[in-house]
Amino acid sequence: MTKAMITAIMVAVAVLVVSIVGFCVYSGVQTSRYENTEYSSEHAINKMLDIEELHMASYPYNGKTERVIQKELKDGKTKSKCLYHVTYKGHVQLGTTEKLMASVDEENKRITVSIPEPRILDLSVDFDSIDYIFLKDKYETETISEDSYQLCLNDMRQNLEVDKSIMKKAKKNTENLVLALLKPFSKDYTIQTN
Repeated sequence: MTKAMITAIMVAVAVLVVSIVGFCVYSGVQTSRYENTEYSSEHAINKMLDIEELHMASYPYNGKTERVIQKELKDGKTKSKCLYHVTYKGHVQLGTTEKLMASVDEENKRITVSIPEPRILDLSVDFDSIDYIFLKDKYETETISEDSYQLCLNDMRQNLEVDKSIMKKAKKNTENLVLALLKPFSKDYTIQTN
């Protein structure tokens, strides 16, 4: 299955769940006919948003890096020396393990959902995509594959920590998902995220 098909299935399931929960909770406070327990809209919404690990975005990643070593000179100074260059293709999964929390202001008919900042959940490098340019043949050793794989993972992590645009996109994806999940409530409530 393609990523688009998986995403479409996940959205369809989410819409179905939201519709069922929205129908059950639509009038605000509902009383269970079995236990005489009251459930508030806020409780139902938080239950609906109770996701153990939320995947906010998944992106392909193309990168390049180089293996540089520090060589100590006789005078005590160090000199950087590049051994080889690497290009690679990878994949990054962004999300959170923190819960989405909703608060319902019945008086002002407003639902506010707090969305945590995304973080890197998973990084992977396509091992077959790694390509090398050695500055000298002697740098091509038996451990080059393992060394370069770790080098690529570290490069991805460092670049993602510096470039926050991908994190902003992941958070925006989550905001759109929350708005879609809570759409059944939008007739009676204003929905906002922060």
